[in-house]
Amino acid sequence: MTKAAFDEAFPDKPIGEFGGMMPACWPMTSDSMGVAPDQVQEAIADSIRVGVPTHFDSQGRPVLTSPEHRKRYSEAYGFFDKNGGFSDPRRR
Repeated sequence: MTKAAFDEAFPDKPIGEFGGMMPACWPMTSDSMGVAPDQVQEAIADSIRVGVPTHFDSQGRPVLTSPEHRKRYSEAYGFFDKNGGFSDPRRR
């Protein structure tokens, strides 16, 4: 394969175009643990009630501030992180 053919088949992509967030980037949001935008205030109040105060963005995604916050929020609401690595506090 020539360099020109390779470059055409695999163009460079700037960071941020890969469709997700890097696990080490805090704070992070979660689409899968989100709520409907009109439920944000209720979700904030409920997160305080269960002991894991969490802010939600305007799209209803929880803003997770650290690996520990993600762990506590996930456990409080029954979510499982299939992408957790060896340094993930959920493994401890």
